[in-house]
Amino acid sequence: MAGLYHGAGTTIFCINFAVFLSKNFAGKIRIIELNESGDFRKLLKGLEEQRDIRMEKGSFEVGVISFSSVFSERELVYTLDEEYDFVILDLGCKYLKYQKVFLESDQKIVLGSTLLWRKQEYEHFLSSVRKIEHYDTWEYVDMAGGKRKPGFVDGGRIKLKKFDWIIETFNVTERAAKVYWSLL
Repeated sequence: MAGLYHGAGTTIFCINFAVFLSKNFAGKIRIIELNESGDFRKLLKGLEEQRDIRMEKGSFEVGVISFSSVFSERELVYTLDEEYDFVILDLGCKYLKYQKVFLESDQKIVLGSTLLWRKQEYEHFLSSVRKIEHYDTWEYVDMAGGKRKPGFVDGGRIKLKKFDWIIETFNVTERAAKVYWSLL
C-alpha cells in the first residue's frame, strides 16, 4: 500500500486491514514497514502494556500478525522468503523509492484524500504512473470519504473507494470491512 503524502493513514490502514484478515481467514499475516517512519517501534511501546506480544529477531507478533520494519531491498527479499499467507507492504509515501516492489505486488492500493487541499496529490501521483499499464485497475481509497459522495480522479476515469478514518487500530468497523472485502 502506498500513501500519496506523509500522514495519509497508510500504516493504520495496513494494521487495520491485517486485523480484518486475521478475523476472516486462517493463516499467518506479516506487515512490513518500508516507510522508515518508525511507527512500528512506537506501536510496540504502546502495545507492551496492553497485549500479549511475542518478540522475534527484528519483529514482533500480536496474535497471528507479525510486524517488521525493513530498511533495504536485501532485507525485504529475505523477509519475503518467509512463509506467510498474507504479506502487506506499508510503503507510506515512499512510492517512488519502492516503485519496483509496489509494481510486483499482487494487489496495489493507493491511499489519499479528496479533501480540497489534498485532491491534487492524486493528480500528481497519477501523472507519474499513467504510462504504467493497468494503473487504472489499481485500488484507490479516499481516506476522508466518510459520508460524502464518492470521488473521482484522473478526469473521472477512476472512482475512489470511500473510507472513514480509523479510530481504533485493532477494531474493524462494518464499513471498513466492506471496503476490505472489496479489495480482495
